[in-house]
Amino acid sequence: MKRIIKRFLQWYRSGSAPAVMLFASPRGGSTWVTELIASQPGFWPFSEPLNVRSKWVQEQLGVDSHADLYSAAALPKVEHYYERLLSGRFHELKLMPGKPFYKPFTNRIVVKENQGLLDRMSWFEATFGVQVIHLLRHPIPVALSREVFPLLDGFSDCALRKQFTAEQLELADALIDLGSHLERGVLAWCLHHGPALRENAESWLTLTYEETVLQPDRVIELLATRLNLPSRARMGRQCSRPSRVARKSNIQTQQLLASGKNREQLIQKWQKQVSESDLVSVQRILDIFAIDLYSANQVLPASLRT
Repeated sequence: MKRIIKRFLQWYRSGSAPAVMLFASPRGGSTWVTELIASQPGFWPFSEPLNVRSKWVQEQLGVDSHADLYSAAALPKVEHYYERLLSGRFHELKLMPGKPFYKPFTNRIVVKENQGLLDRMSWFEATFGVQVIHLLRHPIPVALSREVFPLLDGFSDCALRKQFTAEQLELADALIDLGSHLERGVLAWCLHHGPALRENAESWLTLTYEETVLQPDRVIELLATRLNLPSRARMGRQCSRPSRVARKSNIQTQQLLASGKNREQLIQKWQKQVSESDLVSVQRILDIFAIDLYSANQVLPASLRT
C-alpha cells in the first residue's frame, strides 16, 4: 500500500544533469556513498536493480540467474529495463531504505548497482549517458562480510569467462569447487571487479572505501565537482551517519562512524580475522588475477600508500 501511495505522491521529471550509476560489490560501502549523493536535492535513489534473486526483478528483466545476466541474449533486456528505470517508471523497484531519501519531486536518478555487469560499465555510460562511479573495497573484508556469492553459481557456463585467461579460469574453477569461504569471496571480488579495473576509463570516478573513511572531505569534494552536486554541507552531515544497512555492521562500527574519530580502525579490524596462511592464499589469487590495487597484507589500496 505504501508503494502505491508513494507512486502517486512522487513526481519525476528528468533534469539537464545526467543520471549517476555507482558500481561496486556488496558490502563494499556502496550504500553509504549512494546516500551521500542521495542527500542532494532532487535525487531519486535506486538500489540493486540487477539483483536477479528478486522475483520482481526477474519478472521485469526477464533474467533469473547471475550467469544468464552476462549472456548476449540478456543485453537487449537490460537495455530495455534500464530505459524504463532511468525514465522514472519504476516506482515498484526497491529504493534506498530510510525516509530521508524519499522526495516527492525529483529530477535526477542515482543507481547503486552492486550485483553484476561491471564488465559493461562503458556500455552503460555510452548507451544511457550516465556518469559512472567505480567504488572498490579491500577484497578480504568484503569476502568475510558476505554470506553468499551468487556470481559463482553457474560460472562454468557464464559468458563472463571470456574476460579471463586460461590460468585464471583454472584457478576459479578449482576454488569454486574446493576453496574456503574467504578464497571464494576473494575470487568473486576478482571476477566482479577485474574487467573494470583493467579498463579504468578516464571518464569514470574511481573511489575506494578506504579513502571514503579516511578522507571524507576529499571524497565529498570529488563527488561535488565531478557530479555537479550543489550542497557539500548536506554530504558533510551525512558522513557522520552509518548507512541505512547499519544492521549488518556491529555496534563498534556504527559508533566509530558516528564519532568521526579513530576511523582507521574501520579499515583495519579485518586483519584480526585472518591467518598468515589466509594472507598467502589471498595474495596468490590477487597475483593470478593481476590485481595490484590491493595486497593481502596491506589494509590500504596502492593509491593511498604512495
